[in-house]
Amino acid sequence: MRIPVTTADLHGPLTRSARGLAKAAQLPLATAQTWLAQALGYRDLHDLQQEAQPTLDWTGLPIHIPPALPVTDLATGERVPPDRWPPAVADLLRPTLPAGWIQGQVTWALFQRTTVPLDQAQRFAQAAHLENLAVAALDRQLRPPPSPLPAPGPVHCSTWTSCTAA
Repeated sequence: MRIPVTTADLHGPLTRSARGLAKAAQLPLATAQTWLAQALGYRDLHDLQQEAQPTLDWTGLPIHIPPALPVTDLATGERVPPDRWPPAVADLLRPTLPAGWIQGQVTWALFQRTTVPLDQAQRFAQAAHLENLAVAALDRQLRPPPSPLPAPGPVHCSTWTSCTAA
C-alpha cells in the first residue's frame, strides 16, 4: 500500500524523516531517501516525488464498510444505504493512517527490503518521526484523542438515591 504524501511533505517532514533515518542507520542521505520512499510504498524517491499530491482530499477517500456494520434508521428499522449516512458516520469509516500504523508499515518494509534486523528497523522507523507527515496529521485532526475524564470530586449523599457532586 502506498502511503500518500503531499508536496508540503517533500519540502519538510519527509526530508527530516530521511535525515533521521540516515543518522540512525548511518547511511548516506540518498540511500535513506530511497529506503524511506520504498518503505512508504513507492519504487524510489523519484516515484514518490512524482506521485506527491498538492493536498490530501479527505472526502475523496473511499468509505470502508465492514460487512457486519448495518446502519439502521431508528424510526423505521430499515437499513440505511451508505450514500444517505450522516457525514460524521461516513468520516468514521474512511481509512486514515495513524502515525503508529505508518511507523509499523515502515518498520516492516525496512525489515523485508533490507538486511536490517526487525528491532533495528523499528528504531530506524522511530528515528524518522513519521508522525509529521500530512496523512498522520489528518488522522489526528479527524480523530483527536479522547478528552480525559474529570477528576472525581467529593460526592455528598443525603440518602442512597440522592447524591450530588460537591
